[in-house]
Amino acid sequence: MEPPILPHTLPIIGHAISYAFYLDQLYQDVRQFSQSRKPVSLNLMGQRVYLVLTQKDTNTVCRSKDKLAYGPLLEWTLPRVMGLSSTTLSILMNNPDGIHSSAFDHSMSIIRGALKEGKDLDDFTDVFQQSLEKELENVDVNLFKHQRLHVHFFQWVYNLTGTSSTNAMMGKGLLKHDGSLLDRNRQFEDDFFLFTLGLPQFLMRNGWENRGQIHKSFGKRVSHSPVGNEPAVWWIEEIERVSARVGLNAQDIGVTTFGFWHALESNPNIAVFWMLVYTIWNPNLTQRIREEIDTACSGNQVLDVSSILNQMKCPLLHSTYHEVLRHTSAATVARMVEQDIEVSGYIFQKGGIVLCPARLQHFDPALWGPDVDDFVPDRFIRRGRPGIVKGDLKNLRPFGHAPTICPGRFFALREVLITVSSILLRYEVQVLGGDGLPRLHLSSPSFGSVKPTEDVKVAITKRKETLTRD
Repeated sequence: MEPPILPHTLPIIGHAISYAFYLDQLYQDVRQFSQSRKPVSLNLMGQRVYLVLTQKDTNTVCRSKDKLAYGPLLEWTLPRVMGLSSTTLSILMNNPDGIHSSAFDHSMSIIRGALKEGKDLDDFTDVFQQSLEKELENVDVNLFKHQRLHVHFFQWVYNLTGTSSTNAMMGKGLLKHDGSLLDRNRQFEDDFFLFTLGLPQFLMRNGWENRGQIHKSFGKRVSHSPVGNEPAVWWIEEIERVSARVGLNAQDIGVTTFGFWHALESNPNIAVFWMLVYTIWNPNLTQRIREEIDTACSGNQVLDVSSILNQMKCPLLHSTYHEVLRHTSAATVARMVEQDIEVSGYIFQKGGIVLCPARLQHFDPALWGPDVDDFVPDRFIRRGRPGIVKGDLKNLRPFGHAPTICPGRFFALREVLITVSSILLRYEVQVLGGDGLPRLHLSSPSFGSVKPTEDVKVAITKRKETLTRD
């Protein structure tokens, strides 16, 4: 027997409308309907979808690689969302080299190797730090001239972080050529779900045009135009060589590179914003984190990055980061059912799609305790006792789940903690027009970090006591 279908007043289209426009309410309805926390079925415009609610069942899904596959969904997403042509997709997915099953698999192995903990990641982190420092020096110049900067905080943080990481990853030429690229990427993120619906070009003309402009910028970087004179980080260059060897032209390679760049670029920018929001909107937490960083750096007015990244030296900083991800991640494990399989007493039938939203598990009282809905900065370092649950990182899934877990997760932690620490130690941020927390945009699907419903205006000034990077 399949999981019971969630009741809805509108047959056929009701679940699809709720999923597209009222997702948070849909999740609440699912929790109310399945008191046992067992899987629930949805009908998304004729496609049967199985919604998994618990960590235990998610583990079962991810272990069942022989019956539940990720590959078909990836091959469905790349052309529809990222804009790969069917020819490009076929070349990437069907060119084994004797070691890897395809050019795409080869590219993923390069990224996994470069971004795992080790020297390559350390070297890339150092390049990112240098790039961030240059961007902060530009902010300092503006503050020297104007004393105070009034900015839209989300846009400012997104562009600051995104510029630093893009220059480190792709070289400075990309953003010099297209100064609107990060704005285009934010628009692409807003259009992401609409692309998954497969809407024709005439119904989302602006979205198609915006994505096309992004493709052109990446294609020009790959070609021998001036924008490509400054090389990207070695592993991006190697991925592009892999694509060239299997016959892709510069434009197709650019589209492929865009996909990898977007996957590694977008979520940390948003996570930096939310970590700063939850910290700065709480003056006591701001003071505690600044004191912790200062102690870790031995009070020598130099930002010791190795200490910042050491969880033993900065436990509150790390705990806050994990709590931010718990509250703001909308990552979803997705699988295609290739053979019937039993999960928690129900049958997932061939052809169905399985979705395991991290948000349902991140707000499960059974995992996190009675204060599950509260933002608790020290949740992951507090002492567990009756009525108080210490957070367990094994229950946190902001980067998906093995074997398809995001390979950029280690750099994401470094990027967020270095950027947040640098801003907290360098600047004061004053909220303009109210002190309420920005709200998460939870009504529509998101495939990573959730954006705010609207931006917030702040005033940025230089702190009197400022640490510099070591």
